[in-house]
Amino acid sequence: MKLNKSFDVTNPTELAQWISEVSRLFDNLGDINKVYSATATVDFASISANDYEDITVTVEGAVAGTKNTVEVGRPPGLEPEIIIESSVTADDTVTIRAHNVSTGAVDPAEATYRITVIQYN
Repeated sequence: MKLNKSFDVTNPTELAQWISEVSRLFDNLGDINKVYSATATVDFASISANDYEDITVTVEGAVAGTKNTVEVGRPPGLEPEIIIESSVTADDTVTIRAHNVSTGAVDPAEATYRITVIQYN
């Protein structure tokens, strides 16, 4: 699920539309069933320009194939050219993908990440 347009949240009318759209997305997920959280120290290797690296971490209780949202806290100092995505890829396992959207290689420093998995009914 995603929003299909961008919103100018400084415009009160568009902010109201954005809130409505986000609420609609969460309504489709259902009630929160469980929340799991863990921290992991992650050291991505150097990532080439316009490439990515995946690292898996353990989040006990996370179940693959269920409706869930995964949030990974961005550690201080992470280069702005690195975009983080995440998903539950197996039971108890979250894959963190670091995208390098720059035109040169980036080697993110080792950091501690907070991973939160919200499972819905």
